[in-house]
Amino acid sequence: MSGRTKTARRRIGDALVEIEFTGRVVGGRWAYRGCVTAPSAIMTITERGAERRAVVWTFDGLLTGVGGVADGRGGKHAPESDEALDDMAGAAVSHGSALTSDEPDTTEAMERVAAIEAATGLALRDDGTYEVSRGVEEVGS
Repeated sequence: MSGRTKTARRRIGDALVEIEFTGRVVGGRWAYRGCVTAPSAIMTITERGAERRAVVWTFDGLLTGVGGVADGRGGKHAPESDEALDDMAGAAVSHGSALTSDEPDTTEAMERVAAIEAATGLALRDDGTYEVSRGVEEVGS
C-alpha cells in the first residue's frame, strides 16, 4: 500500500484483507483503501494438475458511516485503530462479495463474488459481522 498510513493485514476466513485509512474524510465519512485476496472458486487444469489461483479485488474510497466507526459506547474509534481497521476489513469483504447496481455482470465480477463468498462465508456471524483475525501474513498461511 502507500506507506503513509498504517496498513493492516486481516484474515477473514480464508481471505486476506489489506486495508489502510487514506487520511481523507468525505462528508463526515472516513475513507479506506486496500485489497481482498481470496482463493478462486474455479479450478484450472495445468500440466502440473489442478490449481486454484488467487482472486484479488482492489478498492479505494470504501467509506464508514457518518462520523467514523462507532465503538458501541456512544463514541468512535480512531481511524487507524485496530478496531476501526477490523470493522472496515469486514466492510470490504461485504462489498467485495456482492455486485453493485452499476457493475456489469461479467465473468470476472462473478468469479470475484464467488471467491470472496466461498473464502469468508464460514466467518460470517449471525449478527452480520465477520470474525476477523489480526497479525496474518499471506493467503493460505
